[in-house]
Amino acid sequence: MRVRDPADPTQEDFSESLHESISEISKNVQTAGDLLAGITQDLSKLVRLEIELAKQEIVEIARPKMVAAGVATLGVVLALMIVPFMLVTVFEIFATFMPRWLAALVVTLLVAGASAGIFFFAKRKLEGSFVPETTVKSVKVTLRTFKESVKWAKRPRR
Repeated sequence: MRVRDPADPTQEDFSESLHESISEISKNVQTAGDLLAGITQDLSKLVRLEIELAKQEIVEIARPKMVAAGVATLGVVLALMIVPFMLVTVFEIFATFMPRWLAALVVTLLVAGASAGIFFFAKRKLEGSFVPETTVKSVKVTLRTFKESVKWAKRPRR
């Protein structure tokens, strides 16, 4: 058996160190309420981030379609500006070597073909989904994780 030497500070230091360690551990222990509050805060932050992701994804999907719509609009505006002069010119060229009614018919068919081509080009560019696929998948994973967290929080403790 060892006798405690009052002049030996190591035994006292060990006791104080042990007491400080226990005190620090008890400060770091979280209650169920603290855990639920943390989960709620994390869920709130996650929902905000999901909304932000959806906004970004919608912008990424919509931007090329907006450009295509702008190109189609530009095509229509330019066609409206030059069509009358171009049609008269083409009509007069055709009228020099064919009857005027046939020249008018050919010019009309050319205009109809050009407008159909522009329409189908714009339609092809505007097709597609506006649904943010990545966000939908991410929300499903988030909901599954939240359900698992709730199930874990409800389980009995020992």
